[in-house]
Amino acid sequence: RSASEAKVAQLFLQGLPLAEISKKRCRSQETTRWQIKQIMQKTNTHSQAELVRLLMALADEVDFEDAN
Repeated sequence: RSASEAKVAQLFLQGLPLAEISKKRCRSQETTRWQIKQIMQKTNTHSQAELVRLLMALADEVDFEDAN
């Protein structure tokens, strides 16, 4: 897991849309979309809803603040 992907995951879990995540990260939407796809591949999730469920389950165990 990269720190950048962790930050994207944190913002995604907060329910922010792709465009807003991209803006906050000063990245293109294509880059953010690619990062979300990479996160999904690494977590073996097949939909954004499945990814959110997994992130919610892990939220108490993962310190996303280290991703800053």
